[in-house]
Amino acid sequence: MTAFCDAYHDPRLWPVIGVSQLVSMAVFLLAAVPMTLVAARTGPSEPAWARRIQSRHHAARKQVGRAVQLWLLNNLVMLAAALLAWPVIRHASIAVDGAPPVWEVLWQLAAFIVLDDLVYYGMHRGLH
Repeated sequence: MTAFCDAYHDPRLWPVIGVSQLVSMAVFLLAAVPMTLVAARTGPSEPAWARRIQSRHHAARKQVGRAVQLWLLNNLVMLAAALLAWPVIRHASIAVDGAPPVWEVLWQLAAFIVLDDLVYYGMHRGLH
């Protein structure tokens, strides 16, 4: 039990878990806020308004407010899960003392994109 508790004294805990969570939230907001503002400005004068699928009468403020609540709850649950998993995560070779070389970031990004597309394609095919 003491080894489990000692894991939370690791100096990498907050840089890895806390900063990752904050970056994730900030990047989501950078994408979601502009799209939400564009959607809020779309009105009956827009060409696509007549062909929209959604209900014509919707409470946008209520929907956005509920979505923000669920987004915050989701982030809180993910933070709790990451904190609970920290004793295992800390054994990964995560360094916080400096940035990796550019070539390493590039190949990992490319590998992630390919892997993500393969998984998405497989799931898409599987659902047909």
